[in-house]
Amino acid sequence: MTIFNFLTLLGSLSLFLFGMSVMGTALEKRAGGSLKAILAKLTNGKFSGLLTGLAVTAVIQSSSATTVMVVGFVNSGLLSLKQSIPVIMGANIGTTVTAWLLSLSGISGDSLFVQLLKPSSFTPVLAVIGIILYLTAKGKKKDTGLILLGFATLMFGMESLSGSVSGLRDDPNFTKFFLLFSNPILGVLAGAILTGIVQSSSASVGILQALSSTGAVSYGAAIPIIMGQNIGTCVTAMLSSVGTNKNARRAAVVHLSFNIIGTVVWLTVFETANLLLHFSFVDQPIDTFQIAVTHSIFNVLCTLMLLPCCGLLEKLSKKNPASTSGKGKVVSGYAWYYAAKVSDADAKNLKQGNSVKLRFSQISQDVSATIQAVRDDESNDSTLVIFQSEDMDVELVSMREQVATVVVDSYAGLKVPKSAVRMENDEMGVYVLSNSVASYKKIDPLYEGSDFYIVKQNVTGNDSLVVNDDIIVEAKDVNDKKVMK
Repeated sequence: MTIFNFLTLLGSLSLFLFGMSVMGTALEKRAGGSLKAILAKLTNGKFSGLLTGLAVTAVIQSSSATTVMVVGFVNSGLLSLKQSIPVIMGANIGTTVTAWLLSLSGISGDSLFVQLLKPSSFTPVLAVIGIILYLTAKGKKKDTGLILLGFATLMFGMESLSGSVSGLRDDPNFTKFFLLFSNPILGVLAGAILTGIVQSSSASVGILQALSSTGAVSYGAAIPIIMGQNIGTCVTAMLSSVGTNKNARRAAVVHLSFNIIGTVVWLTVFETANLLLHFSFVDQPIDTFQIAVTHSIFNVLCTLMLLPCCGLLEKLSKKNPASTSGKGKVVSGYAWYYAAKVSDADAKNLKQGNSVKLRFSQISQDVSATIQAVRDDESNDSTLVIFQSEDMDVELVSMREQVATVVVDSYAGLKVPKSAVRMENDEMGVYVLSNSVASYKKIDPLYEGSDFYIVKQNVTGNDSLVVNDDIIVEAKDVNDKKVMK
């Protein structure tokens, strides 16, 4: 390859990427609020969400754009995290449409119909229509013109790119280079890095399709690269989630988890099957059409495997290594404070004002403390809990960081569900059933859990709750003291 061939390659690649960017942006603008409204409304079920994500991505030609919209909707509360997962899966299938369009460049034949299907035949017409609309029309027609221009530029860049690399067909160094990607790990890394750079799996698949015209790209090299491209496309969504709320970041994590799990599973299956069965096609060259087929099959298989596991992906995105055993900093003084990051689930049992004990592995005795504050720490997907203690310990204070386990004090009392508690005259109490009549008894809470109270226990007393009292959890009318349920 001469320097002039290399310059032609760079120019072709630039046109290809520019055309794809222009077309995608114009499509998104042309569809406007209608697609966003569809995305926000038609996502109640798994299959409806899947089809919606597929359709939207097929229209705007970018799974990254769809995923970014999904992250934005989750951040604003229009979509729940659960609703977003099937949409993300559908977007992965929808993005394969671009590869099918680009595969048209590989069509060959002498018949008139085949000739008309070739991009070199119809893209000039689209370019002429596009430039006329863009220069003369306004509003949506102008956007339509930009779409046609973007598509024409994209296809022209693809044709030019394929032509510029055709000289590499007989270059032994280029062939050896692509043989490296037959190593599945290197192939996945190459696909992920390339896609991460261009910020579009459609664009990176298109580049791979152009390179396939040289005949140097085999099935064994293309399959891992295609799988890696799915991972690389997650970069855009991860970047868009920066500064958003917890669930929006989790939606981006779901996108990444989905593609990583799919790649690991199906690449393992393929390599294992090849090891046992010795597929004859692995070392054969792959063309543009076959790349499109492979890309679609892989994304469909990933979706079929993980669609029933949406709940599992949701839990995985919420998985937090932080727990009640967290790191905190000790601040010396008359009282010391310990700030710990705990999981959201554990934090539900920690209430401001509650007395707890902090158990440190380096110290023999538990440290008594009071919970001063419980705050949502969105930047770390956890809850920040601040404890205060006057139980000074020189050994503890002298150490900057400690790992502690939060131990809630034990209480002797009666466990009362929160659903049974009523407020009368600013006092807490419950209705107790006796001889089909409900009577009100005050309670004195010692500890508040997530859905219950621990209250003082009395052996006797008409106005106090005692052991074996039948309390009313639900009542249609407690005011007339008659139990309806």
